Amino acid sequence: DHRPANSPIAFNAPLLPGVGAAQAQDEMRALFQRYATEVEGDAFEPEELAGIHVVPLRTFLIGGADRLLLPALLAVALVLLVACGNLSNLVLAHGRGRAHELTIRRAIGAEAGRIGRLVLTEAAFLALLGGAAGLAVGVLTLEGFRAALPEVLPRTRGIRVDGGVLLFTLTATAGAALLSWSAPLLQASRVPASPLRRPGGAHRGDRGGGRLLVAGQVALTVVLVGAATLTLRSWAALTAEDPGFRPESVVTFRPRFPSARFSAEEQAALHEGMLERLRRTPGVQAAGTVLFMPMHSGGAWTSMRGTDAGGDERDAVDVSFRMVSEGYFEAMGIDLLEGRTVSSEDREESEPVVVLNRSAASHLWPGESPLGRTLVTGGGEVARRVVGVVEDVRQSGLATAALPEIYYPVRQVPSNRRAYAVRVSGDPSDALAGIVTAVHEVDPSIALMDFAPLEEVVGDSVRRPRFFTSLLSLFAATALALGLVGVWSVTAHAVRRVRRDLGIRIALGAPSADIVRELALRSVAPVAAGAAAGLAVFLVAGRAFAGLLYGVEPTDPVTLVMAPLVLVAVGGAAALGPALRAGRLDPAEVLRE
Repeated sequence: DHRPANSPIAFNAPLLPGVGAAQAQDEMRALFQRYATEVEGDAFEPEELAGIHVVPLRTFLIGGADRLLLPALLAVALVLLVACGNLSNLVLAHGRGRAHELTIRRAIGAEAGRIGRLVLTEAAFLALLGGAAGLAVGVLTLEGFRAALPEVLPRTRGIRVDGGVLLFTLTATAGAALLSWSAPLLQASRVPASPLRRPGGAHRGDRGGGRLLVAGQVALTVVLVGAATLTLRSWAALTAEDPGFRPESVVTFRPRFPSARFSAEEQAALHEGMLERLRRTPGVQAAGTVLFMPMHSGGAWTSMRGTDAGGDERDAVDVSFRMVSEGYFEAMGIDLLEGRTVSSEDREESEPVVVLNRSAASHLWPGESPLGRTLVTGGGEVARRVVGVVEDVRQSGLATAALPEIYYPVRQVPSNRRAYAVRVSGDPSDALAGIVTAVHEVDPSIALMDFAPLEEVVGDSVRRPRFFTSLLSLFAATALALGLVGVWSVTAHAVRRVRRDLGIRIALGAPSADIVRELALRSVAPVAAGAAAGLAVFLVAGRAFAGLLYGVEPTDPVTLVMAPLVLVAVGGAAALGPALRAGRLDPAEVLRE
C-alpha cells in the first residue's frame, strides 16, 4: 500500500538463566537475518542489523538517570568533605583556646584517653544535632523536591525517607564527626602533663594543621568549581544550538480520537476538518500536521536510493521519514532552501513527491541540486520526485545532530497518527482557548494530548542537563562559601595568635603595609597549593563528566584556568580582611593587654 517500512517495534521477553543482554542481542540479530534470508529472500545489511538492540528492562526504565545521579552523589561527598575540613579548622582553633585548661586536666591526673573521650563526646553531641537537623530539613523538603523531578528522573514515587535513608544518615553523620574531629582528638590526646609555664607550647607544632586543611578544602572546591564551570559552558553551548525551526508563538498538541467510534477513513476526514477550522481561527497564521513532533520521542526509518543524471540508481542511504501536511513547514518556521514544500495538490492520485532536508540532499546528491531527481524506497516499489529541500531539524533534541530525513505528503502516505503545529500571532498562551474551541467544533469527543507552547517543549527537552547544571552550580557555590569561611577563620586565628608580636613590631616602627602583605601572602600560600593540587585531581576526575557535556571537552582551557584563579581570588579576598585589621592594631592597647 506504498507505506514505508521499518517502523520501530519493541519486544519484551525474559532471558534464560546465564544469558546476558549482549548474547541475546547477537541471537536476535541472527534470528532477523535468518528470517530475511529464508522468508524475504533479501538479507539485511550490517548497518540495518545494528538497529536491533537488546537492553535490560531496568536500563530501559531509568534511562540515563544513573549517569546523572552518580556525579551528583560525588559532588555531595565533596561538599561534605569541605564542610568537614571547615569544622576541623574551627575545632582546632577552639582546642588551642582550651590548651591551658586541658594541660591543667592532664597535670592533675587525667589520662590522655579520658581527655580524648571528652572531646569525642562533644563531637558526637554536635554531630547528632547537625544530623537530626539535616534529616528534618530533608523530610520537610522531600515533597517539593520530588515534585520538581518527574521530568528529570524516572520513578520518583519511590523516593522516600525509610530505614535505609535513616541508616545512611546515621552512618554519614558518624563518619563526618570522626573525620572532622580526628585532628582535634589527636591533639587532645597529646596534651602533656607539664610544664604549665608554657601553656601554648603544646600546640606550636600543629600550627600548620590549619593551613593543610585549608589546602585540602581548596583542592576539593577546585574540583567542584571546575565541574560546575564545565557544565555551565556545556549548557551555554547546548542552548545556543539552532533547532532548525522557530518555536516562538507556536502551539503543539496531539488529538486523540475514541478508537471505537471512528474508522481510519473518518479519522482522516476529522484531521482535514480540524486543519481547515484551525486556519480560520482568529490569530492563527499557519497550521499543519506531522508524524512525530520534534523534541518528542518517536521516529521511523527507511532506506532510499537516488538516481543520477542518467537515471541509474545510486547506493541506498538510511533516512528518517515523516508524513506532513501542507502548512507544516510554515507553522514550524522551517526554512525552505530550494523548490517548494508540500501543498494541498499533493494527493494520492497525483505524482508521488518528496521533500528532503539538507542532510539527506547532501548524502544522496553531494554537491548537486536534488530538485527533479528521483528517489526510490528500499523495496523499489515507489519512485518519488524531489520537489524541495528544507533546513535540517534536530528532531531528537538540541544535543542530537540532525539526521538525513525525508518528508512525505500525508495525503500520499496516509497516517492518522499526527501531531499539530499551530503558529499564532502574539503570546501562544492566549491562543490555547481558541485552539481548543476550534477542535471541539469539529467533534467535542476529541481529546488534546501534549497541549503546550513549542517553546516549553524545547525547554523541557533540555530539562535534565539544566537540572544537573543547577545542582552542580549550587554545590560549587556552597563549597566556595565554605572555603571562604575556612580561609578567613584560619587567617583570623593566626592574627589573634600573634597579636602581641604584631603589636610589638608596630610599636618598633614596622610599616603596617608590610604586616598586611606578610599575613595575606602567608594565608594565600595554602590556597595556591590547594588550587594546584585540585587542578591536578580535576584533570583526572574531569573525564567522569565527559558523557554529560556538550560542545566542550573535560580539558577545556577556559575551565582549567578559571577554576583555580577563582579559588585564589576568593582565598585572597578572605585573607585580606583579617590582615587589614592586623595592620590597624593599636600597639599601646595590645601591650596593655
